[in-house]
Amino acid sequence: MLQLANKYGYKTCLYTGEEFISDEIKKHLTFLKTGKWKKEFGGLESENTNQLFIEVASNQKLNYLFSKN
Repeated sequence: MLQLANKYGYKTCLYTGEEFISDEIKKHLTFLKTGKWKKEFGGLESENTNQLFIEVASNQKLNYLFSKN
């Protein structure tokens, strides 16, 4: 499905609780969110989160986009 989405120019994203994602999958992704949600750390809007939201091509961390500040 990711290959088909890429073929049509769609942006793709995977959310997983896992920390490691294979390069074979990453090459088809635009964005990637990793890390299990843990209440004590909060979600992407929290400065203490264990989760990471990245733009795959640049490997740029985009968590700041979810900040409420």
